[in-house]
Amino acid sequence: MSRPPISCLTRLAAAASLAACGDTPAPTEPAGAAIPTAASITATVPTSPNTWVARAVMEPNFNFSGFTAGAAKNAAGQWVVYTFGGDAVDDEGGSGWQIRAYNVATDIWATKTTRVSLSIRWNGVGLIGNRLYYSGGWTWGGSNFGNRLTAYDFAADQQAVKADLPRFTADGVTGVYQGKILYVLPGTCSGEGWPYAGYCDK
Repeated sequence: MSRPPISCLTRLAAAASLAACGDTPAPTEPAGAAIPTAASITATVPTSPNTWVARAVMEPNFNFSGFTAGAAKNAAGQWVVYTFGGDAVDDEGGSGWQIRAYNVATDIWATKTTRVSLSIRWNGVGLIGNRLYYSGGWTWGGSNFGNRLTAYDFAADQQAVKADLPRFTADGVTGVYQGKILYVLPGTCSGEGWPYAGYCDK
C-alpha cells in the first residue's frame, strides 16, 4: 500500500493548503466582498425605534371602517397598500367603493377606477403574482355573508371573479403558501340559509 508523500502529510497536519494533496481548497471570502461595519448597520435602523408616525389621511371626508387591505410592489419597486370596500358614516350607497391605493414611499393616496361591491369585513387579502385575492365578507347594509372570490390585477386596475368559496364567510384570515396556493381561514360563517349547502348552523 503506497503512502502519500511526507511533505503532503506535513501539510495536512499543519492544516495548510490541501490543494497540494489533490483535495478541494477550503472556501474563502469572495474577492472584494464588502464586510458590513457597525456604522452601516446602524444607518439602516430608524433613529427613533418603537414609535408611531402619522401618515397621510385615507379620506378626509369619511370615517371608514370594515375594509380589508393588501400590499404589493409597483413597477418601481415601491410598496403600495390597496384597500377594498368598507363602510363610512356618510355612505349613501351606489355602485360600490372605488379601490384606494397608498404608496408607502411617497405617502400619497390614490383612488383607482375599479370598484368593489358594497361589502365589509372580508376574509383578508392574499398576493399571488400580480393579483390580490379577497373573498367572502358581509353584504353592505345587511347581515348576509358572501362566498365570492375576486382577483384584483393592481397593475392593470382590473378585477375578475373566480371560483366561489365552499362557505359563506367573513371576518377571516387569508394566507398564501409558496406564492401560489391561497388559504382562507374563515372567522364567522353565515347561517341565514341553513341548512342549505354553504351555510353554517349558528
